[in-house]
This record gives sequence, structure tokens and C-alpha cells, in this order.
Amino acid sequence: MNIKIALVIALILALAITGCSSGLIQKAESKYLAQEYQVAADLYGEYLAKQPEAYLARRNLGYSLLKIGQTEQAVRQFEKIIIDHPSETFSHLYLGLAYLRLGDYQKTLSTWEQIEANGRPIIMKEMVSQTSRVAAIGPIISTNELDDFAKRAEAAIEEALFAEQQRNAYNAARLGECG
Repeated sequence: MNIKIALVIALILALAITGCSSGLIQKAESKYLAQEYQVAADLYGEYLAKQPEAYLARRNLGYSLLKIGQTEQAVRQFEKIIIDHPSETFSHLYLGLAYLRLGDYQKTLSTWEQIEANGRPIIMKEMVSQTSRVAAIGPIISTNELDDFAKRAEAAIEEALFAEQQRNAYNAARLGECG
């Protein structure tokens, strides 16, 4: 949940910088934070029809689609982002999860291997761990096992992202103390 809040804050800041104060995006963000992913997806889709370059809104749309089981549509959203922003770590993370939910281990592995952690060692460590787990599960896995594995991978990734945020906040506070 904390990573979602960070993503929303980043989106709001990006929108403030560009001067976009659409009530539509605010409604989408509100529904996203409330975990009302179907409504959020609809609102993000409507917003992106007007602002197609808003990649943070597109990422939240992709995540919402992933959460409501529209995995192929989520894949398309994350792929669009990666074309224009190839080092966008979070879209790679979620694209790998989407491929995992589709049972495409090879695409999961290749997507996660492309992640450029951009100085994020905690995220990189978790991705190495998750990539190893995917490689070890083999080509035959039941739907229930796949769902369980994808949920555990998603939780582990979000934990790593939260730990990274905490570390960055701590470092920023320490730098502030040292003036």
C-alpha cells in the first residue's frame, strides 16, 4: 500500500508541474488508493484518452488492470510505457508480474532481467531473488500454484520497494542533519 501512495504522490507532483489540474485524475487517484481498481481503471482510461503521454497514470492503469484480472490489457499498458521510458523500473516489475500471471515464464525472466535498478540495490536484490524463483518453478504449474506464486512475488516486490523508500528517507534525513 505504501508504494501506491508514493506513486500517487509522484503522479500528483508531475501533474502539478505540467499545470494539469483535472478533476478526473483526482477521482482516478482516489479510487486507486481506495483499491477500487475497476473504477480507477475506467477513470484512468478516460484521462489517458485526453492525456496519452501521462505515463504515471498509464502505469496506475496497468496496475489496476492487473489487480482486476485484465492481465493482457495490463501488459499492453506497461509495454507502452517501456517503449518510451525503457529504464522505468516499476513498469518492468509489473510487466514481469503480468507475464507471470499469464504463465509466460520466459517473458517474465527476460523482462525482469532487463530492469535497470538505477541505484536501487534493494529492488535489484529482490528481482534477482524473484527471477531465480521463476526459473526454478519449471514449465508445469497449476493455476492455484501460479496465483499463489504471483501474489508472493508481488508482495515481495512491494516490500522491497517500501524498504527502498525507507532507506532513501533515512538517508535524506541524515544528509539534512549533516547540512
